[in-house]
This record gives sequence, structure tokens and C-alpha cells, in this order.
Amino acid sequence: MSNLHTLVKLLSKSTIADLQRTLDENIVGSLITLNISQTPSKLSDAIITCYGERVLYHKEIRKLLVNNLGNKGKYDLAKKMLTKKDFEELKTREGLIKKISSFTWGNNKKSKTFLKYFNLDLDLFIESKIQKTPERELIELEDKEDLKSWHFSLHEYQENLRKRIVINLLKKDKLLVHMPTGSGKTRVMMESICDFIRNQEGESTVVWMAYSDELCSQAADSFEERWQLRGTKPVNLIRFWGGRNVPQLDLETPNFVITSFDTAYSALRAKSNERFEFIASLRRKSNLCVVDEAHQAPAPTYKDAIKRITGRSKLVGLTATPGRGSDAEAQRVSGFFDGNKVSMEGKYAEPNPIAYLIKEKILSNIKYYSLTGSKVNVSPEEYKYIKDQLKIPDSIFKELEKDTKRNLTIIQEIIELVVENKQTIVFASSVKHAQLLTICLKTQGIKASCVDANTPYSERVDNINRFKTNDLNVLINFGVLTTGFDAPNTDAVVVARPTLSVVLFSQMVGRGLRGPKMGGTENCTIVNVVDNFSKLPNVEHAFTYFDKEWGEYVR
Repeated sequence: MSNLHTLVKLLSKSTIADLQRTLDENIVGSLITLNISQTPSKLSDAIITCYGERVLYHKEIRKLLVNNLGNKGKYDLAKKMLTKKDFEELKTREGLIKKISSFTWGNNKKSKTFLKYFNLDLDLFIESKIQKTPERELIELEDKEDLKSWHFSLHEYQENLRKRIVINLLKKDKLLVHMPTGSGKTRVMMESICDFIRNQEGESTVVWMAYSDELCSQAADSFEERWQLRGTKPVNLIRFWGGRNVPQLDLETPNFVITSFDTAYSALRAKSNERFEFIASLRRKSNLCVVDEAHQAPAPTYKDAIKRITGRSKLVGLTATPGRGSDAEAQRVSGFFDGNKVSMEGKYAEPNPIAYLIKEKILSNIKYYSLTGSKVNVSPEEYKYIKDQLKIPDSIFKELEKDTKRNLTIIQEIIELVVENKQTIVFASSVKHAQLLTICLKTQGIKASCVDANTPYSERVDNINRFKTNDLNVLINFGVLTTGFDAPNTDAVVVARPTLSVVLFSQMVGRGLRGPKMGGTENCTIVNVVDNFSKLPNVEHAFTYFDKEWGEYVR
């Protein structure tokens, strides 16, 4: 992070007015409304918070750095950046600054020259291509002579589920596996897949489908870990997501194929025969297809991709929420899997699965309370959008991010959680809202950072790792930490993003529910910011879901 601190110092030489012009006007306005002092140093830090490692992609910010150089510095940099003809065409100081700064940022000579002059790290500020794991990798077996590495690592309730999954797969073609958030559903399913592959008489091809690249990566890591311990022969791990090339199936060896819904659906409509044929080969060769986050399965695009891949293979859905928000949706999801469902039962569901998991320290003890948010007047257009799409429109989120009273309430709550030494994840209502909350917290001396879908992969990983090691107290995000994210040390979650999706709400609070036996915390605080929506259509309110489903287990 030293390079970013260096950049803050360089930018701090600029005027407050110049620095404000590089920030979103709503963020600047909110800082003024919240009565947060604006110094060159604080505004420079705010710029880094908003743009992160991509800060120099913005020409106006590069112009600030050049403008802060003395006349000699500008001339020295110009000699390195410009041609003789460029010099001859320049007439003014402003023209020189503009000419030096006006180039396309990236892995090119001018960008590298610019960074070198300011003594900044090339690798940090120039986004290089991520070295992807191979499309096909042979998973070899661990040496099982060391019996300690061959221990059975499932909890009793997980082992019960594994056995029932395997038995059902012998008898039925479709199956829905439902396990509460935080109970280890991926691990249980991977153990079941290992059993399935070992039990096949011929070579088998298993397909795992997920709706995000993060979940695909998580599945690959989990299977590799499990098969190295449980396997009886090498298996090809095949990755087909995130823009990877088309892999080849090896029909002489078992295959475990992982793909995303988007990749599979795109391949079915690709002009490339090679991509289409790969999906067609899965349909012919696969004998088991597992759909992660199976509540998405009945959606038209997902449903089409699943049907095109499964063919005659067995189909298993894996979910923490068997419906998408209503009884009708739950029945629809169940019906997609022929009504065959495996879930926690017997002594593992007394008085119900959640109570059992809390008692056994699989899930944390929960302290839950709500904060009063905004009063939202829903317009006729927004009403129609909510009714048709069953989600909250961006226009409402934009109003929420500018609500000063709401923001002050959230900020104060986060500060109190940090004072209590709680590692806190915050789900903001928009990207700008995440940035604003982070900027405000940092001005109060809180170690906070934010991530969103546009945050470079390396920066996102760095922030998550800093949070895991307690180098950050607060990690604020919009839209990226609901699934495929693992930080067991999380012991507080602030939900400042209203949603009508029970699934999304469950995923957000689920980031903090992992208990001691799952490597997590003894206790977890869930803070729900409840906004008052007027004239809301008659749809499921996810922001009341926790009260209804979890209320009796809350301390």
C-alpha cells in the first residue's frame, strides 16, 4: 500500500477545488452535508478510496500530478514523454500539461515512463492479465500412507446427509439438496461426488454449474482438496468459465467439469462450432450434473443451459434457500427437481436445523437488531418496475445514498462495532454509497476499504486478505461478497442494502454466521437497516425475513 500513500502525498499538493473536480459531485456534496472537513490530504485519500489501483486511468488525475511539478519537473517529464514535434506545437503551460497527460493508460511505453518518473510501482498501477489456472488439470492422489491425512472430516450431520445423497442418487434421477447457509453444503456435495465417481463402473463425467466465476473457483479448489484425499485414481479437473479456451474431454479418464451459467449459455449460442460442440459433448458424456445455488435453476436462461447439458444424466440442485422468496417459488424450485429433496432431519433438525447448528456451534450465536433507514416514496414507474422485476430499481438506491440522516446512522453504528473490536462487513446500497461510507470512516481513523464489481482482481484479493488478517476493521462492498467469499473472522454484518430477495438477504447475513466448529466466531452481530417503503407492491419483504425465520434464535 506504500505506493498508494505516495500517490496521496503527490496529489495533496493540489488545491481543494482541483481535487473536488475529480470526485463524483454526490460524494463531495455528501461530505459537505455530513460536515466532514475537506483538506487536500483527506480529498486525495478519498480519490484513492474511489479509484484504487485504477486511479491513473483517469486523465484528470494524471493532469493534477503533472501540474504539481515545478517548471523544471514538467520540462524533464515532457522530454521523456513527448516527441520534438509535440514540443513545437505547444504554446502554453496548460497545453504542455494536457499533452503530457493525454494518452491511453495501460501496458504501454508512455504509462511505464509516467510511473517510473514518479517512482511508482508498474505492477500495481498497470493492470496486467491475470494468469489463469489451466483449462484442464490432472488431479493426482495424495500419499495415503500418512493416515492422519486420511481422516474423515465431515461433522456427524454432514455425514448423515452425504449417505442419504449417495443412496438417493442410486435410485433417482433428480435431487434437491437443501442445507442452511454456513452449514458446509459445498463440502458435503464434493464428498458425495467423490463417492459417485468411485462407484461408476466405467469412466464418468460430472458437471458442476454455478452462476459466478467466484463460485466456480471455489468449487475447483474444494474438489481438488477432496479428491486428493478420497480419490482412487487421477481425475481431470476441467475449467470452462471466465473467458477460458475450449478444453478437451479425455474419455479415458474421469472428468470433473466446472462451468458458469453465463459461459454455458453463451456457448450454446456461439458462432464457434468448437464451443457449441463442447457443450454437446457434455450432454452425451455426462452422467451427473450439479447445479450450485439451485434456486436460480427455474429462471429461463439457466433452465435452458441446464437442460442442454444434462441430457440423460442425473441432476442435483444445491441450495441454502430452496425457494426464491415465496411458497410458490419454493414449489417451483422443488418441482424442477421432481419433488425429491434431501435436507437436515431427525435429531439434526430438533427443534429445527438452525437451532441445532447454533447449539452445536456450527453457526454463531446471533445478536440481531434493526436501524431505522429512509422513508422512501415509491413513484408509479418504480412501483411498476418492482412489481414486474421483483427487485428495487437503481433510482431508489441513488436516493438512499444521498440521505444524510441515514448515512450518519450507519456510520455511527459501524464506529460502535469497531470500538467493540468486531470485524465488520457492510453491504452498501450502491458503489458510490460504499465509497462514501469508506471515506467517512477513514476520516474518523477507522481502517476501512471498499470493493465492487469494477475493483481490479488483485486489489479485491488484497483487501479481502487484509480483512481476514485484521489489518482492516471494516470491509464495505456492493454486489461482490454475497457468495464465493470466505472470511470466518467476520463477527458483524451491516445490511444497508434493501432487497426484496430472501435469497440475497440470506447470502448477505450468511457471511457472518459461521461458528467456531466451522472456523468462525462464537458470536455474530447482524444489523439490518430497514427503510420504510410507501406504496410497495404486495411482494415478499426480505428485510423482515430475519425476524420471521430467525427471531427465536436471536439473543
